[in-house]
Amino acid sequence: NEFTQFNMHGIIQMVWVEKDQRKQGLAMQLVNHMEDTFKNLKVPYCEIQYSASNIEAAAFWEKVGYQIVSHNCRKVFAEK
Repeated sequence: NEFTQFNMHGIIQMVWVEKDQRKQGLAMQLVNHMEDTFKNLKVPYCEIQYSASNIEAAAFWEKVGYQIVSHNCRKVFAEK
C-alpha cells in the first residue's frame, strides 16, 4: 500500500508481570521469545502500545530497544 513498505508487522498487545515477580528478567524473556517468533516468521518489525502515563512501561520498552515512532490521541465524549 502507499502508507508503508511492509505487508505485515507484529504486535505485542500486552506484557504483564506481577509486581512481586518483577526485576527478574521475566518480561525481557517474554519479549525476546515473541521477537524470535516474529523473526522466524520473517515479520519485518513489531509494534507495541502503552499509556503515556505509564513511566515504567516507557522505561522498559526503551531498555529493550523500542523507539517512539508515532503518537495516538483520543478524545472522550461525555454521555448525555
